[in-house]
Amino acid sequence: MALSRIRAFVGVAAVALASAAPAAAVTKELGVIGGFNFSNLRIEGQSGLDARSAFAIGGVFDVGFNDRFGVRIEPVYLKSGADATNRNAYWGSMDGAEFKFDYIGVPVLARYDFGTNDKRNPYLLGGFGFNFAVDQKVELSQGNDRATVDFSDVLNPLDITVDVGGGVSFPAGANRWGVDGRLAFGLTNINDGGTVTFNGAPLAVPNTSTKSFAGRIFVSYLFKL
Repeated sequence: MALSRIRAFVGVAAVALASAAPAAAVTKELGVIGGFNFSNLRIEGQSGLDARSAFAIGGVFDVGFNDRFGVRIEPVYLKSGADATNRNAYWGSMDGAEFKFDYIGVPVLARYDFGTNDKRNPYLLGGFGFNFAVDQKVELSQGNDRATVDFSDVLNPLDITVDVGGGVSFPAGANRWGVDGRLAFGLTNINDGGTVTFNGAPLAVPNTSTKSFAGRIFVSYLFKL
């Protein structure tokens, strides 16, 4: 139900942008974006988890409604997760758990430009990220035993985040560069709980509240349409 509502929202937003842009937009831009995603998990009652860092890459569609306000949609491929050691996370019996989650993220962000001068333009970003799971695996270790376990049956395939950030753009002829930093705070408890298989035996996964958190550094290049 939640997934169908999100899809409907994204569809309505896309139609609204398409219909509003010809009448109000002063700019339409399409480009590429890439950088680093530094992710972690907020697991209820746990601390000391190590972050996972990885490259992120995707595209950007930017509609400016005037010289200050605009909206960006940025489909990106993200590697997320965390690394837990020290009798970690959900189980006292496991020595380590490396959470390896891959997502197709679709941030929908409002943009506010300060328009300082022709050489640089600081901006703020804020909105929601809709992250659809591609892979949800956890590498578990117990003594000499180690195995990568598929957790897709016990984890929510949709992670909704609140995304905020800011950066600076620079002109490049008719196009422009952008460099920014973001924070993404997970709203969704991605752990539904259940049972997985570790080394041929069932392993119960408690439904402990688990939410994502990420810091991102991105560089974008936008072409005017």
